[in-house]
Amino acid sequence: MDWTDFPRWIAASIADHFETEAICKTYIETDCKDIEKYNQYLEARIDGPYKNTPSKGYHILTCPVNILVSTNKVTTDVYALHRLLGKVFNAFTTIPIYRYGTSSGDDDSKIGCMDLMTEEQLILSYLGKVENEMYQGFVQGKYKMEITE
Repeated sequence: MDWTDFPRWIAASIADHFETEAICKTYIETDCKDIEKYNQYLEARIDGPYKNTPSKGYHILTCPVNILVSTNKVTTDVYALHRLLGKVFNAFTTIPIYRYGTSSGDDDSKIGCMDLMTEEQLILSYLGKVENEMYQGFVQGKYKMEITE
């Protein structure tokens, strides 16, 4: 099996999942091109995938996922960050993985699902005010996907 495209497919699928579930613009880390036009946004950091092959043709991919939540305090809602963190926390569910991207072989077909590893702790943390009127926090969990070929 060619694993070349899996990191891209996983990253694109995870970013799409959180943007849809939290109803908030979501970037993949380092791709924040036009953040100044949003009062709130998410940044997805995906480590991995880490691959383990316990037996021939059976693979387990794991990915720690960290979603950074950013809000500008341009509103009187002191709970804006908390509300968005709650939406993101709630969105840590099963994530369908698709052949997303810009390569010619990408056809948007589903290749499987990444399941939240419930034996791992789901972490929500407040970072507070990081600059000017920007407030941040994050939610972090670990996902697993099993693939049989």
